[in-house]
Amino acid sequence: RRYNALPNIRVQPRLQDQHVGHVKALLEIIQNYGMGDVFGIHALHSHCALPVGTVRLESNVSLKGLTWTKATVIEKPDADNMHATFFKFNEDSVVTFEFAEGPSPFNMAKIPAEFISNIGSFLVKHDLTNIIALEVGNFAKSDGVEPEPTAEIEVQWGQDIPFTVVVPTSVLKQGVDNLIPTGWHVPATGVPDGKPPAGEHWNKVITPKETHKVHYDGIEPLTPANLVKMLVEQDIIVD
Repeated sequence: RRYNALPNIRVQPRLQDQHVGHVKALLEIIQNYGMGDVFGIHALHSHCALPVGTVRLESNVSLKGLTWTKATVIEKPDADNMHATFFKFNEDSVVTFEFAEGPSPFNMAKIPAEFISNIGSFLVKHDLTNIIALEVGNFAKSDGVEPEPTAEIEVQWGQDIPFTVVVPTSVLKQGVDNLIPTGWHVPATGVPDGKPPAGEHWNKVITPKETHKVHYDGIEPLTPANLVKMLVEQDIIVD
């Protein structure tokens, strides 16, 4: 219910145009608390509706740096092998709405309560609780090098429930990208005076026909290898 109640990505306000000041202010809070390696901010959105009893769970495709996030039944949550990736703030609570495989990149006990409180207070004060989420990820910089920017692509595999694939922008074919910024983290050089660069994007248009999704109507089962093969054959990513 939490995820399905979120605004769809197609109607969600574009933060880079309408809320750049708020983006900067939130990144500065993250920076001031030294939380930039594990926290960022993200445009709060949904894609397709999830079936009852499922959550969106991200896992590695283990090919070309891709990950995919699919509707998944979690019968028994395991904190050692699964963690929350997005947090939505309400006036009096914080809720999770997406998850990823693997342990969390941080120890919650070491996160200052004041940091979470200040993020929440800012979002409530500026009426952003339905627009911006707090994201958990590995945003650590190796030798000052930023994590590679990514693009999120929606995929419809036959009659299966649609899912999303996150692709490093370096493997996208030229001409198929129309990147809408959705996620920001603190740069290695600190929050800039100008517009902060986005690290994550939604790939709005990925074919000449504006369908918003990559469609596969063949008979092959959904596997990592078949997914990559399809994206290559449809000229979405490089071989």
